[in-house]
Amino acid sequence: MKKYLLLFLLLSVFTNLAIAQKKTAKKSVPSKVQPPKIKRFTPPKIVRPEPEPQSEPLISEEMGNHAVPTVMESSEATKFRKERICTTCDTLKLESNKAHIIIYDVKWMADTESRIYRKQPTKNDLNNSYYALSGHNKREWDELQRNFPEDKFSYHHVFRNTYIEIPNKKHQILNLLDRQQRHEGFVYWSGKENDSTVNRKKMVLLTEAVAKETVENKTSAYYKDFLRDSLAIANFQKTIHPATQLIANMNVLLQNEIFGETVIPFQFLDVNKLSRITVQSEADQEKQIVLKLNNKGQLTQTIEEKRDSTSISYQNNLPLVVKKRDQVINFYYHGDTVIIKDRNYLKVNKLVGKIFFEVQKYRITEDDYADMTLDKGYETKLSINNTNTCIKEAAKDGDRSNQVCYGNTNWDLPLTVKTDSRDQIETTTYTKNAQNNLVIENLNGYKSTMHEYVLSDGKMTTLKSSFKRNEGPYSNPYLLSISYEYFK
Repeated sequence: MKKYLLLFLLLSVFTNLAIAQKKTAKKSVPSKVQPPKIKRFTPPKIVRPEPEPQSEPLISEEMGNHAVPTVMESSEATKFRKERICTTCDTLKLESNKAHIIIYDVKWMADTESRIYRKQPTKNDLNNSYYALSGHNKREWDELQRNFPEDKFSYHHVFRNTYIEIPNKKHQILNLLDRQQRHEGFVYWSGKENDSTVNRKKMVLLTEAVAKETVENKTSAYYKDFLRDSLAIANFQKTIHPATQLIANMNVLLQNEIFGETVIPFQFLDVNKLSRITVQSEADQEKQIVLKLNNKGQLTQTIEEKRDSTSISYQNNLPLVVKKRDQVINFYYHGDTVIIKDRNYLKVNKLVGKIFFEVQKYRITEDDYADMTLDKGYETKLSINNTNTCIKEAAKDGDRSNQVCYGNTNWDLPLTVKTDSRDQIETTTYTKNAQNNLVIENLNGYKSTMHEYVLSDGKMTTLKSSFKRNEGPYSNPYLLSISYEYFK
């Protein structure tokens, strides 16, 4: 469930209020289920010796009184430069008459800031996430071992700066001794004197590369998944018999896609003859959002701060293309499902009642296709029962899971949406208060928000937004006015 922060209209005031807090709260974990994040590991810390004193600048005598100082390289910098190529590191000489498979994954061994080289890692260091084989390297290593038995192939995982000699007629070498470089790749050698090595820098389809040399029919397991996902992505980019109930619920989905959050809760708004909605900061006249609609009550344009404009075009009463700054977003439909395709992802959203649930997501960049990894790495399951409708995502590696449950799918008030994400439980409630105003409150352990839409003659005319840290009180509300224009 995305948070209702109202974008830039609230950014400046919330920033000032946040500075006033003595305690800095941890950043709220987003309630919406997210694709798996790539783990980034920090290299082991280095104990830095005291820097040596730098040499004094020398002045050329030939330049006389107008000499220009020449800053000499410090002894520390000189030592760092001269020791770039490791002269005491490993040498690996491959054995003849046996096939060799090498995956080399030598991490950064130089700290350019402190001008120090790390100690060469040992096998015990492979328990450290920084040095461990991971990602596509681990994927290929596992695939190779699954397809080519170790009793017939000699495997080498090279994780230290190493000089590799291949005793074939060409006397080929692989020099991995530069400690200021990241070394990553693959080598295969048949063990035969007349054969050259097969080298790859792109860690993909290595099983097929070896199979070609050994004249075998081998296929990487993930290649089958890649073909399946590629076909699914192609098929999703077609519109087939869209359900009529999609039309009335697209404004909510469009707004979340454009802004990444809710500005106006269209699910509670009568859009009959409505042509324009203006959300205006009462503290800053420059901060404004304009939402334009056609005579069918469909969102056609958004304007942020009187500058950034997003347009929506329609076909058969359904959004076809959204043009947002330098980005184009395409929409396709399969029955009760909306498919949204941007430059990075293809997202599949299923309508249940009046609420969309993201049931699938593919990564579709050029790099994703090159790596043959289109699936986001999560298994998604949508479950529906009498009391709750839940979407659960669990990482395929079993490390992470998220679940979002809705009390009902018709936006009937009161409505509770509960998000269970690893170590945090977050609750969003939609209610009417004593003044009959719509209140949307998001509660979590770090930062909570409350948006109260003040109603006048049944219309939302003012938005009061406030937040609080941890268990503290809510801040004074930030006020936004909401005005309307209608077709005659």
